[in-house]
Amino acid sequence: MGLRPLPIAVAVVVVVAVAAAAYLAYTFTQRPAVKLVVASRLSAEEADAVRAAFLASDVARRYNIVDVEIKKLDYSLWKDLGVRGEVDLLLVGEPSIFNSLCEVGALRYLDSRELVELARRLPKEFVGYSKGGSICWLGIGLGVYGFIVNRDFLNRYNLPEPASWADLANPVYARPLDEGRYAVSFPLPSKSGTARTTVMGVLQRYGWSGGWRLLTAIGAISSFVTSSERARDDATAGVVAVAPAYIGYGLQAERASGGRAVFVTPTGETILYVSPVAVAAGTRYPAEAQAFIAWFLGPEGQRLVVEKFGYLPAVEVPGLESMAGRTREAISKAMSYDTGFESRVREAVVTYFEASISDPDVQKLLTEVYTRVCRAYPEDLARWLERLGSPLVIRDPLTGGYVEFTEDYAAQVSSAIREGRVSRDLLYQSVKEAALARLQQLLRELGS
Repeated sequence: MGLRPLPIAVAVVVVVAVAAAAYLAYTFTQRPAVKLVVASRLSAEEADAVRAAFLASDVARRYNIVDVEIKKLDYSLWKDLGVRGEVDLLLVGEPSIFNSLCEVGALRYLDSRELVELARRLPKEFVGYSKGGSICWLGIGLGVYGFIVNRDFLNRYNLPEPASWADLANPVYARPLDEGRYAVSFPLPSKSGTARTTVMGVLQRYGWSGGWRLLTAIGAISSFVTSSERARDDATAGVVAVAPAYIGYGLQAERASGGRAVFVTPTGETILYVSPVAVAAGTRYPAEAQAFIAWFLGPEGQRLVVEKFGYLPAVEVPGLESMAGRTREAISKAMSYDTGFESRVREAVVTYFEASISDPDVQKLLTEVYTRVCRAYPEDLARWLERLGSPLVIRDPLTGGYVEFTEDYAAQVSSAIREGRVSRDLLYQSVKEAALARLQQLLRELGS
C-alpha cells in the first residue's frame, strides 16, 4: 500500500514535463517575426539562391526570420545605410571595403559565442579585426578574379586568344573598331568591385605608369557598362571578346554559352580575394544577423558558396573537398595582391580611370586616336602609348597648382576625398580637362 502514490507522482512529473514543453513551444513560436535586409553586390540570381536556401534552414525557423531582402547597392551607400539601420548586414565584396567600413564605425562587432569560436578556427585572412581587436567581419569563401573570353568573337575577327591583360595592347584587338564593335566589355569601377579590383591589379602587376598605359589601351577598345552582370552577358553572347569577371560569373558564362565562352585565370595576374560578411552598426536585430552569418559558415551555407559562387569554402565541410576545383587550380597562377595599396588610392584611382578613360567625351577621342595609331603605326604603338596613357599633369583641386598624378598624389587626394576636404567631382573635372587637352593635341599631330 505504501507504494501506491508512485504512479500519481509519475503522472505529475509527466504533466509538468508536457506543460513545460508546451510552454517552450509557445514561447518559441511567439518570437517576433524578423525580416533581414542585406546590402550586397550579388546578382539577382545569386541573391535569390541565398534567400531560398536560408529561409528553408533550421536557423531561419529557430530565429523566426521570415524574410531576407538582398539589395544590390553601390558600396558608396553602405556606410550611411548601415549606420542608420536601414540594412542589417553587408555581404560580399573585398576586404579593403569592409576594413574601411570598420574604421568609420559602420559595422557592429561580432560577439556571439558561435562566431567568436568560428573566428578562432578560421585562417587569419578570413577575419577582419578593429584596431582594438574586436571582430568586424568574417570571410565566407575565397574567390578568384580573371576574365571571360568568347572564342566565337575571336574567330570572327581572326584574333588570338589573350592569355593576359597585357595581350590586349596588341593593335590587332583594334580591328573590331572598324565595324563599330568593341573587343572588351568593361564595367565602371565605381559600379563594380570586379572592375575596380581588376584596375588595381593591373596597376600593381605592371607598375603605376605602365599600368595606366595598359588600362588606356584596354579602355580604347572597351564598351563601358554599369554592372558586372552586363559585362558577363556581353562576353557570354559574343557581343565582345573579353570581360573581367569573378569565377562565379565565369563559370556561368561557360555553361550558358555551351563552351563558346571560357573563364581564364591569367598566370601572374589572377587575383584571389576573401569575400566578407558583416553586421551593420545600426541593425535592430544583432542576434538574428549573426545567426545568418553563422549559417553561411555552416555546412549548408558553405555548400552554397561553392556551388553558386565557385568559391573555395572558408570552413572545411565533408563532401566539398572535390568541389571548387577551378578555384584550387587558380591559386598557383595568383599574383601577390596588396589590399593596402587599394585602400590608400581607391578613391583617386576610380575617379581618374572614369575621367581619363571611360568618360564618354574622353573615350570618343581616345578611341579615335587609338584607331588611327593602330592603323598607321602599329609597330610604334608602345611609343604612342607613352604619350597617350602615361599619368596626366592635372590642376590639383586641393591647391590650384599643377601636379602629376603619381601614386603618392593619388594616396594624398584619396585621403582628402574620404575626409571631405575635396570633392570627387572637382578631381573628376580636373582630370577630364587634362585628358581632353592631351587627346586633342595628339589628334592634331596625327592630322585629318
